[in-house]
Amino acid sequence: MLLSLWHRLQCRFDAYRDYLCVANARPSRLLNAAKYLRNRGRSASLPYHPPFYMIDPGNVCRLRCAFCSQGHRDNAVHSSPAIMHLEEFTRILEQISPYALIVDLFKHGEPFLNPDIVEMIRAATKKGVRCRINSGMNFSLDSSLAREICESGLSRINCAIDGTTQDVYQQYRVNGDLSLVLRNASMLLKARGELGRGHPLMVYRMLVFEWNHHQVESARQLAMDMGFDRFNADPGMFIPDGGRTVQWDIDAARWRDTPWNLETIYPSTINPVPPPDQPIHRCPSLFNTMVIHATGASMVCCHSSRRTWEQESLLSHTLAEVWNSDQYVATRQAALGVVPRSDALFPQCRTCCWL
Repeated sequence: MLLSLWHRLQCRFDAYRDYLCVANARPSRLLNAAKYLRNRGRSASLPYHPPFYMIDPGNVCRLRCAFCSQGHRDNAVHSSPAIMHLEEFTRILEQISPYALIVDLFKHGEPFLNPDIVEMIRAATKKGVRCRINSGMNFSLDSSLAREICESGLSRINCAIDGTTQDVYQQYRVNGDLSLVLRNASMLLKARGELGRGHPLMVYRMLVFEWNHHQVESARQLAMDMGFDRFNADPGMFIPDGGRTVQWDIDAARWRDTPWNLETIYPSTINPVPPPDQPIHRCPSLFNTMVIHATGASMVCCHSSRRTWEQESLLSHTLAEVWNSDQYVATRQAALGVVPRSDALFPQCRTCCWL
């Protein structure tokens, strides 16, 4: 229990620390952040721009994880596979860099499969924008690319490694190769050490399930032996059947029912019902985050995976036009309880229990 509490406190500290960099002291970012803190939750038409961004370099991945739209890809439903080009990224960066406190370069794909990813990070770093990446680490890496990644200015890499043996690891990371993951991580750690840099921060992130919870301590030791900066063991979510979503309770070592809009993963008509012991909090993404698909299309949250959920593109619209569009305002009004849910809301929000 104490270890779990310490882990949660460390994750909270790390989350805030990512925002604390000299570049974020720029007047435009400080003013925008102040407007956000002063106005959040008070109005539907917002007088500030989103301070946080999630940009998908490409919604392509070699893995087919069970709780991801990639693992249930339906080309008739989900957004088409796409890779963002450097020129498109720089155009978007020009719009968001005056306000962005941090940019996550990932969503529904493996970021390192984008051949321009290092140049993207370098472009963001040049603008003083701190970038983070979540990676399944199943990609081709050599010592030269590892060095370029470590020199790019990337702030953090969360490495998804859900076990210490292949048979356990692959139960969730379908098609994944644990030996490749560990080799890639070792190469990055070695390159960082040779450069004498403290970044990117390397995090061994383990999603914990019923089938791998017995390996948490061995994974923690492996992370320490390899030289990772952090080891995070987080509860994993799973779909044991077509109509139920569960999350592993690490402290109690058992599955717990949890609400989730399954439409974000695969076509489903099941509306999530929150368990009575789980408080529901208003979705913060509507008020602080913009998600950008590999095509440049905006999306209301990181769980937006359907083609019909894509909104205006930042390649053809301004940030202000997208952020305070009619649908954004209507959806925020519903979240604030000003109006009931209706067809005027974003489609992915109409049945979401977190609205």
